[in-house]
Amino acid sequence: MTTEANVAGFEPLYGDAELTDGLLPWDIGGPQPVVEQLVAFGGIRGEVLDPGTGPGFHAIHYASQGFSVTGIDGSPSAIERARRNAERAGVTVDFQVADATQLNVLQPLLQDHRVHIVAKPS
Repeated sequence: MTTEANVAGFEPLYGDAELTDGLLPWDIGGPQPVVEQLVAFGGIRGEVLDPGTGPGFHAIHYASQGFSVTGIDGSPSAIERARRNAERAGVTVDFQVADATQLNVLQPLLQDHRVHIVAKPS
């Protein structure tokens, strides 16, 4: 899958959600409970990469618990939304527009950031 395909599929959804301030079906307005439990039980160590970060709530939760986090998404509107959400939460997350389905995108992030955990519970 290419970045163009990801943007074509998700960018209009995030763009429309921005106009209506509506939630997308996978956006519950915060991290999924399993993400909160994973952190609470000590299941995360090291730096975190959140591929397909969307509105950034998982990445924001990890950051709020003291983890260094990079969140990537193919949708520029999703990344803008995630950055606003992180600012409101008072945390710092390195959000980047990138295609998480492309290994050439992930390799530099994994090497440069020494990411130990790739987190995307479903």
